[in-house]
Amino acid sequence: MDTTALDVGRRAARALAANLRHRRRELGLSLERLSHISGVSRGMLGKIEREQSSPTLDVLGRISPALGLEVAALLVPTHVGADPSTASADDDSG
Repeated sequence: MDTTALDVGRRAARALAANLRHRRRELGLSLERLSHISGVSRGMLGKIEREQSSPTLDVLGRISPALGLEVAALLVPTHVGADPSTASADDDSG
């Protein structure tokens, strides 16, 4: 895979992580609550927020309606400035 494709993938993962975390907190949802609503495990949600996992379209299709968003909105680099290292799998606050 060429470097450009890797960069695109990294940017998409970073955007997804930041947007997921931002929207979840905006809605006041814990990882546990979002897991219950979306049917995606709390562990998987935490890994996505920490850029440790790349979800399938099926998983994104379960997360996005739980957040009131289209899948594409999760991939747009809107909240990329957020530092993914501040996310924690134990983060159940807001």
